[in-house]
Order: sequence, then structure tokens, then C-alpha cells
Amino acid sequence: PTILLFTGQKIASHLIDMAWYKKIGREGLANLHLIMSKISTTLHTGLIKSYLGTFALTILTTILLMQK
Repeated sequence: PTILLFTGQKIASHLIDMAWYKKIGREGLANLHLIMSKISTTLHTGLIKSYLGTFALTILTTILLMQK
């Protein structure tokens, strides 16, 4: 009976270690990077129009002020 308990404990420890390795190791880091890139993509979506509009307005204002 003690051999079965020892074997079960060894298997359980191995499975827990593998789960932590997956969560913290390469797969965990890849998942974290994927989540962060999705968040930053949704934050920056649609901002190019604002940037280009501000740039065009600044250039137009500069040209008009230089002519006078």
C-alpha cells in the first residue's frame, strides 16, 4: 500500500509541476504577450485619423502664419 501511495504522490507532484511549467513557461509567456498585443491593438485602433488630422491642421496653420 505504501508503494501505491508513494507512486500516486509522485505522479500528482509531476502533474502539478507540469501545469505550473505550462502556466509560467513558454506557453504562459506567449499567452501573456498575445493578451497584451490585443489590448494595445484595440487601444490604438482608429487613432491614425486623429494623428493625420492633427498633422494636417498643424501644417495648414503653419503655412497660413508664414504667408502673413
